[in-house]
Amino acid sequence: MDKTYDPTTLVDKKIAPGTAGQCDFKISNTISEVGVKYTIVAAASNKPTNLKFYSDSAHQTELTPSGIEGTLAPGGAETTRTIYWKWEYETKTGDVVTGDEADTANGVAANTMTMDFQISGVQVKPL
Repeated sequence: MDKTYDPTTLVDKKIAPGTAGQCDFKISNTISEVGVKYTIVAAASNKPTNLKFYSDSAHQTELTPSGIEGTLAPGGAETTRTIYWKWEYETKTGDVVTGDEADTANGVAANTMTMDFQISGVQVKPL
């Protein structure tokens, strides 16, 4: 992961409420003679309650369980796709702040989060 912490305020390689980051995936179809439809799915074990995955850098579109999809043309097409994550410092609904209790419970438990990414591709039927 990239950009997961501020070294002046956090322990190295740790995440905490108020942090955000991204994971970049380079996908290519360099040797196939047909197009490929790809899917990237993100999952995490021991994920903090308020940590969310997004498909956009503005953290507006939460990643669905089906992940990110796209299609690559045959013979050398490639792309880089990014999954963004953000752990809100506090959650606000109108003037009401929530989420602090969950963040504290996650911090006390001090779980080790494991992130899994699955990338799959299937042949696109030629026209």
